[in-house]
Amino acid sequence: FVLTANFSSVKVKDYDALVVPGGRAPEYIRLNKRVLEIVREFDNAKKPIASICHGLQVLISAGVATGRRVTGYK
Repeated sequence: FVLTANFSSVKVKDYDALVVPGGRAPEYIRLNKRVLEIVREFDNAKKPIASICHGLQVLISAGVATGRRVTGYK
């Protein structure tokens, strides 16, 4: 498939939920300030957020996992 957006063009109001996939990508995208802003915007808007496997790294880096019960692989 062809990507039609980048992190700087994402408008949270245009989306109903956020899914952060696993794999190696979270190691890198969790360092992107805009990615962390997007995650926080979803959290502030009380929109559903899901993460798969290593995707939890992004949520932790954004500070939205604090005080919540989450699962992950050690």
